[in-house]
Amino acid sequence: MGPAETTALVIAIVAVIEGLMSLVKHLINRGDKNEQDVKIEKILNGVLSTKEKVFHLYDMHSRFDSDGTPMWYVPRSWAESQDKLAEKIQMISQTQLQVLGIIERLERRIEHDDHDNRR
Repeated sequence: MGPAETTALVIAIVAVIEGLMSLVKHLINRGDKNEQDVKIEKILNGVLSTKEKVFHLYDMHSRFDSDGTPMWYVPRSWAESQDKLAEKIQMISQTQLQVLGIIERLERRIEHDDHDNRR
C-alpha cells in the first residue's frame, strides 16, 4: 500500500470516526440520560481512542528519511547483515569455547607437571 492509498484510507477512517462522534454527541446531549446513554458515552470514548491510534499510525507511516525511504521500513539488506553478524558471533563463541578447553587442558598439564616435580 503506497502513501496515496494510506492517506485515502486514513481520510476515510477519520471521516467515519467524525461522523460517529457527531452522532454519539447528539445522542448524549439530548437531555435525558439513561443506561443506553452511558453505553453510548463509553462507545464515544472508545472511538476517540481509536481516532488517536489511527492518527498516530498515520503519523508513523508518513515519516521519511533523507533518502525518501519510510522510517518504519527495514531494508532486506539489514536483515541479511544481521544474519551474517549472528553467524559471526556464533563462530566467535565456538572459538572461545575451544580456547577455553585448550586453556583448561594446559592448566591440568601444568598442575600435573608441578605435582610430579614435587615428588
